[in-house]
Amino acid sequence: MKKSICLVCVALLLLLPCGCKKPKLKGLVPGSGTITLNGEPVEDALITFSPINPGADQRSASAKSGPNGSFNLLTLEPGDGIFPGEYKVMAKKTRTTGSNIVLDPDDRRNPAAMDDRVTVHLLPQKYGHPAATDLTVTIPAKGNKSIELKLEGDVDSTPISSSQFKR
Repeated sequence: MKKSICLVCVALLLLLPCGCKKPKLKGLVPGSGTITLNGEPVEDALITFSPINPGADQRSASAKSGPNGSFNLLTLEPGDGIFPGEYKVMAKKTRTTGSNIVLDPDDRRNPAAMDDRVTVHLLPQKYGHPAATDLTVTIPAKGNKSIELKLEGDVDSTPISSSQFKR
């Protein structure tokens, strides 16, 4: 009896690592760099690389910039990279204050009943919209570890209340 229990335990331990692996995408290459606004590093920017010609071998990749503006692109998991190709790049950084308490849970369609959050954009808004951004990057077959995203322009820091958004 003890022998069969030991055999079952050993078999389970051998099978355990097989179920823990995450799927990896073939063809990903390194993608990293820095993001600046008017020459100054941008921390906590959300960066998205969206394929200009999407296909089976292209997917979006994203990153969040660190304290010195550095970022490492990911497609499925942190640092796994990006597919070679041409990308439109979007960058967004906002600060939100206030609470998201619903004042009247029975009246969610009434903007006055919604939260009092206020959002401020900390980068020029054109970089946050696919139709407006003029940033493009081509990732070569071997990858690129020195991408420079140089944002220019003034920031419109006019607060936007959550009640201004259409629900």
